Amino acid sequence: MQSQGFGPSFRFDSIEQRGNELHFEFLGGSDWAVAFWSAVSIAEERSFLDFSRFNRLLLEMKGDQGGETVKVHIKDAGYPDDIAPVSVDLVLSDEWQTYEIDLDEFAPNDLSRLHVVLGFLIFPAHDPLGFSVRNASYR
Repeated sequence: MQSQGFGPSFRFDSIEQRGNELHFEFLGGSDWAVAFWSAVSIAEERSFLDFSRFNRLLLEMKGDQGGETVKVHIKDAGYPDDIAPVSVDLVLSDEWQTYEIDLDEFAPNDLSRLHVVLGFLIFPAHDPLGFSVRNASYR
């Protein structure tokens, strides 16, 4: 996790497993905050995985209060780090919902070379925000 701006957005328990869900808690006070999963390889500086056989990303999520906006993103190995990732905004309910994202919405990312396979961006991250993810799958 990373943040930029006014102050600390995270504690060591900002991401924690709660039963069968992963809970994220951003404390606010930052310009932006991000949590992501990336392909890792000792052999390559910017490793990647091939997700080109998939068409959709399904996420089962809920907000702590409802109404939270979370930007979901992916990034290919060649995508510049100094440019904000292509994101899809999800407005969360306080009840579990499955959100389906067509992977074409992440263009121009090359799905055959994904470095960040799933990321959550909070922007702006001035106010506290919490949400949970119970399932994430590519189909």
